[in-house]
Amino acid sequence: MEKKTGFAAEIRRWVGETAYRRGAAYMREGRVKHPRQHGRVLEALCQGSAVLPYQVWVRLGEAGDILRARCTCPAGSEGHCKHVAAVLLLWHTRPEAFAPAPPLAAMLSQWEKDDLIRLILRMVARYPDLALWVVPPEEDGFPPAAP
Repeated sequence: MEKKTGFAAEIRRWVGETAYRRGAAYMREGRVKHPRQHGRVLEALCQGSAVLPYQVWVRLGEAGDILRARCTCPAGSEGHCKHVAAVLLLWHTRPEAFAPAPPLAAMLSQWEKDDLIRLILRMVARYPDLALWVVPPEEDGFPPAAP
């Protein structure tokens, strides 16, 4: 995907002037973490005022236009927030920062069993409902239907 001329103005239109200015400050302060690209989808974490960083996703069109965005912050369900602005501005100024993301299954297949177990235990500690998904497989090798 090539850098689009006028993209800064498009970001400004997408998020609004206030979110654009605050997002620019967040980008300059280095608050965008782990930027990745999955085809035309940008994904990153953005450290806001909360303890944990917010997750940001942006889908770009064929021509590099903003099609859809989402952020886990209270204002970001439609993707019109400073965290989305920060991620988009990083993409605009430093697209090389967005590492191509390998498929999750490919990454996990390289992990050792003990590391996978530790990961699952950490996930269940943070999100206890996930324990409902960790059940022995049925005789046919498939887990039971979702609870």
